[in-house]
Amino acid sequence: MRSQAGFGDNAKTLQWQLFDMTKDRGETTDLATSQPQTVQRLKEAWLKYADEVGVAFAAH
Repeated sequence: MRSQAGFGDNAKTLQWQLFDMTKDRGETTDLATSQPQTVQRLKEAWLKYADEVGVAFAAH
């Protein structure tokens, strides 16, 4: 899963993408729309981790 602008940018508000890397190594099929619960769960886990380690998000 990734935000469109990548890690380190303001990942709290950007559009997130989700790919099945076992089936789609080229990241051609975004599964975020069909699996919103997975995106939300992973986003929350990443934001918690980012807070714990002190990731500084870029100001926009």
